[in-house]
Amino acid sequence: MQELETEGYIYRQHGKGTFVSDLSKTTTDLAGAYSFTEQMKKLGRYPETIVLSFKQTEARKKIASALNVPLGETVFELKRLRLADREPLMVETSFLPVKLFLSLTKEQVENKPLYNIFSEDFSQRVRLADEEFYASIASKEDSEALQVTIGAPVLHLVRSTYNMKNEVIEYTLSVARADQFHYKVRHIRNE
Repeated sequence: MQELETEGYIYRQHGKGTFVSDLSKTTTDLAGAYSFTEQMKKLGRYPETIVLSFKQTEARKKIASALNVPLGETVFELKRLRLADREPLMVETSFLPVKLFLSLTKEQVENKPLYNIFSEDFSQRVRLADEEFYASIASKEDSEALQVTIGAPVLHLVRSTYNMKNEVIEYTLSVARADQFHYKVRHIRNE
């Protein structure tokens, strides 16, 4: 029972009993490790990724700062459309330091989840990821990619992913359809 409660499947009310939680199958636990592909599979949806662009570029000030690399250092810039059951859900622009992923190819990104590429192809284990999100409205470009109207509600997500050496290996800016993403956070009080 304790494990079910810890996982959020049940909850207890003092003096009333134990109840089954009304957990929506569409929520993402922000406190856990997050992979779009894994999350969609867990929800019984078919994930797809369309690589919109794949290039090497010089790190501008914001990107250099986010990746903790020198200004002008070469980074990969990947722009991907993420779909579930053929429905566009998110546009992601990711920046990766080239020095850690020298042989990365567009074909790898098209055929394998990014976090699997990190660990399996480049021995980069993810230690943690910091993620922020905020509400906004869809720009013209985002509305076209996500197939929503201009000004529709969207969620902007900003993620920095760290390896076991505490190096930033990914900085991602995402725009997600607000009507398709629901997040939950569990706060546990340590006594």
